[in-house]
Amino acid sequence: MNNTSFYVNNRIYIKKYMGTNLFADKNKIYTIVHIPDTMVTNKFTLCYEKYCFLDNGNEQLLFSYNYCTKHCEYYVENIPWYYELFCYCFY
Repeated sequence: MNNTSFYVNNRIYIKKYMGTNLFADKNKIYTIVHIPDTMVTNKFTLCYEKYCFLDNGNEQLLFSYNYCTKHCEYYVENIPWYYELFCYCFY
């Protein structure tokens, strides 16, 4: 599930490479605590990158966008709101 809307206090999974593909690591849940307004640009690769800060104090790449190919790669995945509702009902 790729959701292009990321906000402060969103609960997310970080995606990790398993082989050559990115998959959400559902062993750990993180919360976004800050999203800077600026995007990081790389003039050599024509990529834009958006970062955020997580509740564990680390900076995390949200997504990268290649201006030439128009390809956007997401490195985090939002946790649906109903996921927590269902989890609490079963405990």
